[in-house]
Amino acid sequence: MIGQPVTRTEDPVLLRGEGRYTDDVNAAGQAYAYIVRSSHAHGLLRGIDFQRQKRCPGVLAIYTAQDLAAYGPHKCALDFKQRDGTPMKKPIRKSLTADKVRFVGDPVACVVAETYVQAKDAAEAVELDIEPLRR
Repeated sequence: MIGQPVTRTEDPVLLRGEGRYTDDVNAAGQAYAYIVRSSHAHGLLRGIDFQRQKRCPGVLAIYTAQDLAAYGPHKCALDFKQRDGTPMKKPIRKSLTADKVRFVGDPVACVVAETYVQAKDAAEAVELDIEPLRR
């Protein structure tokens, strides 16, 4: 009936603290990833210095946009149409930015390590050379 509350089946489990999340799942030998993000709202990404961090304890890899270039941008498998029936415009969406940061938090690199703390520590030490832009 319109205006009546809808009972949600997941609420009792979550309210009791019994929800199961992906962070609750652990596997033997799993690795952890931490994303290096832009601290600038708009700027040109001139460089990423991570060579020292690659040698940090537990660090398995550090990836940048160049490492992922062969995989191409994210794919959209759905064929949405606009109101007039023409195909939807599909902007190019990449996992990591390569040239220009467009918002604070724009993902720039990904650090993979044996533990979460190792990944976070190495990611926080990565140095970004970003030339801020006004427009």
